[in-house]
Amino acid sequence: MRLDEILHIRLDRSKTRRDLSHAAIRCVEQLQARHLPLLG
Repeated sequence: MRLDEILHIRLDRSKTRRDLSHAAIRCVEQLQARHLPLLG
């Protein structure tokens, strides 16, 4: 494997990790928004 391929894979991996964390935060926010009326 060439160095640029390794860097590309590493960048892709960090990008998917960032997308996953964004999706997780969005999911948590939706759950909180769904449960807030019940708690109030």
